[in-house]
Amino acid sequence: MLNFFRRLSVLRQNGPPRALPAPASPSKSLRHSLKKYVAESAIELAPEILPEFVTPTVSPTGAYLVEAVGKSFNQPALLAIAGIPSGADAVEWEGIAQLVAEPDNPFDPNTVRVVIQEMTVGHLPQDLARQLQETILNSEEPVTVRSKLTGGFRLGDGTRAQIDVLLDFDPDELATNPGWTNRM
Repeated sequence: MLNFFRRLSVLRQNGPPRALPAPASPSKSLRHSLKKYVAESAIELAPEILPEFVTPTVSPTGAYLVEAVGKSFNQPALLAIAGIPSGADAVEWEGIAQLVAEPDNPFDPNTVRVVIQEMTVGHLPQDLARQLQETILNSEEPVTVRSKLTGGFRLGDGTRAQIDVLLDFDPDELATNPGWTNRM
């Protein structure tokens, strides 16, 4: 495992190598630890250079079809995740988000929270959460998807516009093919 973290450190410093060797099949606990490390570290590597066990558990579409709601309540977390340099005009961050079902939510028992780096950044829209919550609850592995943070550009008064959270997965595929979430 230490070798994996060294490789990630080298990737961050030197950029991706031409090709990575095929990873060995890790145990479930190791996969979970690695996913957590990647989420906490905001590793921004293209999926083709990531080892299989740190890529999203739901196949990406490349279209970022889903926009999270409730982002206005989570702007401080989004700013922290994006790490906007002081001179930057806008946010452009890509990484992994986890979809977390919240059946005990007192406001809506069908809620699905969107979490990046262990911080809530929004929720799935109500109709989509209702459609996917059971699949997420029944998954043996955490349900993770590619995510993108955009916006946050400077306004004329010096403040920033809201940062948006876009998720890259096909809701219909996830709902009808829950095996996707267990493919690792």
